[in-house]
Amino acid sequence: MVVITAFNTVFKVDRHRRLYSHKSLWMVRMTAAPNAFAFAFIRRRESSARSAEAPHSHCDDIESFDRLVAAYFAPPAPSQSSPSKKRRRGASHADADANAAERSPEAALKALKRRLRGASSEGQVQLTQRVFAAIERHAQRAQANAKANATDALFSRVVSISAELFERSVAFRALVAARAAAFFELLLAGAGGFLLQPRTKASGAQRTHLTTAQQAQNARLQQVLALVAAWARAFGDRYPALAAGRAALEQRGFAFASASCAQRGRGGGSGGGDRVAGAGTAASSSVVQVSRHGKQEQRQEEEEEEEEEDEQERETRRRLRVRRVLTAQVERATPEIVDAVGEMERAFELLVPSLDAFSGVFGGGGDSGDGAGVRRAVASGGASDVADKADSEDEDEDEEDGVDADDEEELGDGDDADRDGDDDAALSRLDMNQIVQAYGLGSAAYELTIEIPTAAGICEQSSDNEVLFRHLSDGVLRIRKRFLPLVADWRRQLEVVTSARDPDGVDSVGAANGVTRERDDEHNDDDDSRVLARRLDALQRRLELTVSKWGDLVAESETRRLAAVAPSIVSLPLTASDLREPPPPRRNPLRQQDADASKRRRVVLSDSRGSQRRAR
Repeated sequence: MVVITAFNTVFKVDRHRRLYSHKSLWMVRMTAAPNAFAFAFIRRRESSARSAEAPHSHCDDIESFDRLVAAYFAPPAPSQSSPSKKRRRGASHADADANAAERSPEAALKALKRRLRGASSEGQVQLTQRVFAAIERHAQRAQANAKANATDALFSRVVSISAELFERSVAFRALVAARAAAFFELLLAGAGGFLLQPRTKASGAQRTHLTTAQQAQNARLQQVLALVAAWARAFGDRYPALAAGRAALEQRGFAFASASCAQRGRGGGSGGGDRVAGAGTAASSSVVQVSRHGKQEQRQEEEEEEEEEDEQERETRRRLRVRRVLTAQVERATPEIVDAVGEMERAFELLVPSLDAFSGVFGGGGDSGDGAGVRRAVASGGASDVADKADSEDEDEDEEDGVDADDEEELGDGDDADRDGDDDAALSRLDMNQIVQAYGLGSAAYELTIEIPTAAGICEQSSDNEVLFRHLSDGVLRIRKRFLPLVADWRRQLEVVTSARDPDGVDSVGAANGVTRERDDEHNDDDDSRVLARRLDALQRRLELTVSKWGDLVAESETRRLAAVAPSIVSLPLTASDLREPPPPRRNPLRQQDADASKRRRVVLSDSRGSQRRAR
């Protein structure tokens, strides 16, 4: 049950003083939980008031931030008593930060960092730009104080806030990197790192940097140089302008000491006043923090490089292990594949005729049968048997005539020599085209016709060779289902292992560091991979050749079997009944009865309607 009552109540909430300001509110009270509705109503009023005052609050934030920056760089007032650390009743957070900034620069710096950390991304960039502009203005003031040989804490505060914000704010680092040369110049001038020569008529005032001894004696200059060195060392890779600025300062004669020397120099030169010593200690601690951050990043990069190197070593070991397993599998399965293919080759030799079966035909002792075929071949040289036979026949003819072939050759040498001399003289007077036109092109090629009997049924499947055909069929099925997929899988794994390795054979981490390290085991791995790839290619070619032989054998056998089968289709002559036109399609008698009945019903209905009209 909900009871709604109206009552006039004055709320005095110090924390929300600006929102309510002692107004009378209408509240809703529930009997079970009266405070829940009251707090919900207060939160709703608070959100609406904040949305109404949002533009004013943004301006107030910028103004309060500027007051914090001014309070940080403001000189202390020893005559005034410091306010109480306790926040006064009804004060806001901005007022509390302003009160804290009035107490000490350290409190103001903490308040500045807290405001930057709590702002949004756009607001943080805007506030960072304002504080950077304030740092530049006060650095110029510190430069004027350095010209007047004044020792105050302004420069130390500039160095301290620069180090703190550079370490924590990305936006501030981007601003410093964008204006690195001018910003370093301001810091060095504020530290007294330049000497002004007297003005002359020929040229105006000239600035010269301090000598090495003078630089070592200047504590503020050592702070700036240490800060610049720490920035360049920690963020030089990300912001090249920082490293370039440090290198330019070295070329101009500024001596950057190591971290230990800089710490000793800062410790020795800390007698220039209590304020300067305290600010120098804060700046040196900031420099140490920046250098520590750079060391952490360097350590992280080294760990990442070590992880990459370990990952590459693990990948290399895995690749070698896969190659060893693959080689072992090939070694175990190769004898079985070779034996199966060898048995099929021997079966092919029994079924398919070879030239050795026709050695008698080549000698001239065989006759072609009824099913003999003719094969024509073109040879570039002479057949030895035919040539020997022709020479023996010529010698027999010479012996019958009573003249030896050698004697005839001797008798004809003189005439041949005379004819050769005339031919040479004639050829010497002709060019190449005339020689070709007169004598033509000569060739030693000739055409030889050999009759090879192809006995019927030598490659056909029959009861005699049924065992061989069945063995070949099982072997081809085994090759297609097992051996060819196995070899294809081996080749795929070998390609994956070979492509996973660096093609140049160079360690990627070593190449990144400028060091090329060749490995002997990787070269051996390449050699073994190439040998294994050649073995797999040879196996696949041999298996495919065996399958193609079986396909040719089966195709030829099937063609011959179909040619030997007599046609079983008999064509009969046409008769008179075939020439008559087909009768029209007959209708279903049941459908015809239904149609007649419906027609009779329509007639009866029409008659009854006509009689009714006449009766009316």
